[in-house]
Amino acid sequence: MISRENVFWIILFVVIAIVGSFILTKFTVEKEDFTNCNNCMVLLYSSACPHCHNLIEFLNKTDKSVKIYMISDRESYIKAFEILRSYNFTWDGGVPLLFTVIDGKIYVIQGFPAKGQEKDGYILGKDTEEALCLRVGDPYYENGTYKFCKIRDNMFIGNRYSVSYLLDLCEKNECYVRKV
Repeated sequence: MISRENVFWIILFVVIAIVGSFILTKFTVEKEDFTNCNNCMVLLYSSACPHCHNLIEFLNKTDKSVKIYMISDRESYIKAFEILRSYNFTWDGGVPLLFTVIDGKIYVIQGFPAKGQEKDGYILGKDTEEALCLRVGDPYYENGTYKFCKIRDNMFIGNRYSVSYLLDLCEKNECYVRKV
């Protein structure tokens, strides 16, 4: 019998794989070069992704000074893949993926809830997301309140709180994007 947790991860993996293969064939062209930027982050997205649209909408409402390069074309996808790989991060092609580098360490946020999945800034609500995180990751708490889930070193599940955390971290420290 397959547990609910395993079913969730199997479904998530299949969705990410399908979206990743779609990304390889459907891109729009971006003009800006993001491969050697300072005070910046890179967002890999697809125009067909409702999760991406919700994240972009959230990013557009922030008042941070961090430059966000929104990437969806094939050539930029390959460059981003090479940058991620240079930091030993394996990307499966799932979007949205937001990343930057601080003090030589890559920070990655993978995923973000679509509008219908988001509840109070969390994926399906704080209690649901926290319960899932307790099974698969390391919860991050602020003043005793769950904020987001750390999956492994500097990799977080995307929600409004993990994105805000990374934007604040980037603003307080020198963040950049370039190959090692």
